[in-house]
Amino acid sequence: MIPMTSSGGNSLLVRIPEWFVMVAALTYGTGFLIVSTFFNSFGLRDIGAEFFRVRYAYIGFEFILLPVLLVLTPLGFLMMMSARPSRPAEPFADRQPDTGPAIAPKPSGSPQNASSDLTTRRAHFDAKYLAPGLAITLALLLAFITIYLFAPPNFLRDREWVVALLFGIAIGGLAASWWLVTTLIKERLQPRAAIAVRWTLCAVTVTLLGYYSLRGIFGLLWEMLRHNGYYFLVFLALILFITRRSITQTDKSDSVAFRMGVWAVAGCLIAALYYLSVLTFALRIFPYIPAAKGGGDYSRGGDVVVMFDPSAIKSIPKDLLEDSHDNPSRPLKVIESTEQSMFFADPTDAGGPEAWRRGDSAPKIFEVRRALISGISYDLP
Repeated sequence: MIPMTSSGGNSLLVRIPEWFVMVAALTYGTGFLIVSTFFNSFGLRDIGAEFFRVRYAYIGFEFILLPVLLVLTPLGFLMMMSARPSRPAEPFADRQPDTGPAIAPKPSGSPQNASSDLTTRRAHFDAKYLAPGLAITLALLLAFITIYLFAPPNFLRDREWVVALLFGIAIGGLAASWWLVTTLIKERLQPRAAIAVRWTLCAVTVTLLGYYSLRGIFGLLWEMLRHNGYYFLVFLALILFITRRSITQTDKSDSVAFRMGVWAVAGCLIAALYYLSVLTFALRIFPYIPAAKGGGDYSRGGDVVVMFDPSAIKSIPKDLLEDSHDNPSRPLKVIESTEQSMFFADPTDAGGPEAWRRGDSAPKIFEVRRALISGISYDLP
């Protein structure tokens, strides 16, 4: 049970609603900015006028998912590493099972040197022991993000058991690595064996994840990164660096004014980098997310054939009609839909959807009022 404080406002339970409102507003505003920026690249400037749409929250969550998982994970690892050496340097033989295998300290000339040597060796071992865990965690998160964002909707239909098995092996292997080493390996060989086992598990996990669960998506990801999508990762890395640097600087001083100054400057830089990352996501990442998942990649979705109201057929642009005079329409892509209108594009226009997502060209888009549409036929991808 989380304690409540009578002084008001300082308990975690009291602050949860505040943080929830702030994160929800940030997520929704980010989704709105992404959609508006993306459609502005197509020359559509009025679609974002409908501010209250559930889709903005969904797209904002897709964006927030990346920095939260890819920034907080290494940041948490760095914070763990900075905190562990500062603890008392108890003998490695007294390690608890959840902190790794036993390591006996080397003899030194004096107790002070022995304690210092023990602390240094412990810090080095912790870094080597935890690094494979970080690598495996990042690999699992990247696989999850890739499948969630970029894979087509039916991607896991034939391989869902493989992904579940690999996640289970990786997580279970990390948890069981200490037990395996301390049970099967002699004590003097346990430190090196523990590190070797965890790196072997990391190599196996990354290889199998890449081959079985992400096969068929690598080409798409490479195209995305090759067309400047890597800038998004650069901005995230800079946010991580500034955050970590600010934490290190504020820990060195007890001055409240100094800490406020550091976080004020860091906050301005992080806000600017966050905005640039949103723009990069909208123009370089979002076009590679399938339209079925709310993204801007129309190449992996089916076409539609539209039946228009016969009484309004003369008001329909001839470029949309199969014979330029009557129903039905030619095969079209649904670019976007609102409560009042639907936006269509010819899949053969401007090089097709593959060229659209690369930013090489943009199609000619037609807006048709829903009142003029009598039916729509959806083709499978």
